[in-house]
Amino acid sequence: GHHSRCLYKIVPHAKRWLLSQDFESQKTGLTFLTSDCLVNGNLLDEDTAAVVSERLSHWLSSTSLVQAPNPRSLNLFRKDEESMVTEVDGTPSTNMFTALNIGQYYSEEQLMNIYSYSCLYQWLCNMAFHFGTAPQPRPEEGASEEDTKYCPNKFRMDKGTVTKVLGNLVNKSVDYCFRIIDQCERKAKVQVDADLQLSCLLEAVRILDIICSLDEDQTARVFHEVKRLYMRISQESRYSTVLVYVLTFFFNHSASVVHDPRDLYNNFFTSVVPTNLNNQGFVMAVVNFVSKNLPEIAEKTDILTDYFPSLFKILAWHPRLFLKEFTSILPMTMNLDTSVEIFHLLLDLPCTTASLEVMEKAKKVESPAQNLEAEPSNSLEAFNNVRYKPLFLYITRSKGGQGDTIDRYTRAANINPLNPTPLGLIFPCIWAILLSASMSKVNIDDNCVDLELLFRSRSNCR
Repeated sequence: GHHSRCLYKIVPHAKRWLLSQDFESQKTGLTFLTSDCLVNGNLLDEDTAAVVSERLSHWLSSTSLVQAPNPRSLNLFRKDEESMVTEVDGTPSTNMFTALNIGQYYSEEQLMNIYSYSCLYQWLCNMAFHFGTAPQPRPEEGASEEDTKYCPNKFRMDKGTVTKVLGNLVNKSVDYCFRIIDQCERKAKVQVDADLQLSCLLEAVRILDIICSLDEDQTARVFHEVKRLYMRISQESRYSTVLVYVLTFFFNHSASVVHDPRDLYNNFFTSVVPTNLNNQGFVMAVVNFVSKNLPEIAEKTDILTDYFPSLFKILAWHPRLFLKEFTSILPMTMNLDTSVEIFHLLLDLPCTTASLEVMEKAKKVESPAQNLEAEPSNSLEAFNNVRYKPLFLYITRSKGGQGDTIDRYTRAANINPLNPTPLGLIFPCIWAILLSASMSKVNIDDNCVDLELLFRSRSNCR
């Protein structure tokens, strides 16, 4: 409508700003042309896209390593000695400039380099949505075109389109991201630079992921580098959120290089997820990964049927935050082998929450000497008691197939305070929603267990 016509009139001006030598004009033009409003309004043509890609490529790859002079210097006639930007560990930089180079003062071209990197992922997403093609969702998968719209990794480009609209940007972006990954191996001198490393590394993995989706010719060399990154960071908790995007990369591209990612899945869901439940950014990224790729995960992997206890620990720890997502995830985890265990798992969620709270408390309290003959007086003592610890380990398991529910359930529930905790009291309010989602799957799927068997097994477990 009128809004699109107004935007269309601005596009030629924005291209001119982009090609100017004025910093503010360049920044304004890049901001406008990389915004998704142009894609939604179908206002981008191949020529405009090629111009933006060329400028991004230039700013990412042709930036000087020399710091800008002090803008507040009072001596206009003295020429300051040139100094180079440094790496995060303080050593002088001798490689290409990136957002992780540190300088006291930045030149305008260095600022455009940093700004270009911050816009790059959005631009590649726009190119995917506008010039790429997405597979048509199959009705049985339950995905719609609207769902696909928010998954740029599902889009593909033919070689001719990549050359026309992206040109040299693909190779320059890959080189830039590889440089970021190398820079993240350095130990930052100050915490703010360490935080910047994490942000830039996460962005680099996301960019490499979408590049491999758009141009499959890049997959082999990028895969090798991302695998090397995974080997380096897989055991470090500070990289937990980055690992979600590494997992996404392997999920999207392992088949292209004939790589089996099951060891990665196992490490992620049995080690990384349980130790990072307090990290809301991490658990949000995990739930988003599963939700956005739900049909493909169910069809191509055993993640949902093998690691559903690990996923439901997220719900147990954040019941208010992810209820909507888990009503969609829950039916996809159920089949003939898992239905009984999942039914019990849902009813045991308050116990799971209480057990996680006890384990969290145990990390902060020194374990007292145990009298094995005496009954534990509280849940913390029970957790440290060799007779009760297997109960806690079962309740907080990360992998399915280890039994249906807790043996001697009444004994476990009577451990004080394994009976209701403030967080656990939320579940009576949401059980109906979760059980309704699970029962709908049982009712429509012949491969799920009979309802009568479910309730009989629950009554027998006491």
